[in-house]
Amino acid sequence: MVNLGHISTDGTKIKANALNNYTLSKEEIEEIRRIIERGIAVDEEEDRLYGDKRGDELPPELDTQEKIRKKIEELEKASGKVL
Repeated sequence: MVNLGHISTDGTKIKANALNNYTLSKEEIEEIRRIIERGIAVDEEEDRLYGDKRGDELPPELDTQEKIRKKIEELEKASGKVL
């Protein structure tokens, strides 16, 4: 439903800055590739060990508000202070 009857181009010229100290050598690129591959391998191993868990889940003894309140009460009684 769009009609492109007019095409424009921009002739702006910008000076490039491609100094060699900003480019990576083949060795640096390979080192980065090894780091990424190692990270992927660790991630796959953790997925195998822990499944879909994120790592920030509460332990089963604190997985409901009631259990959390009970634990807070226990800690308050044990310390003699109100948290």
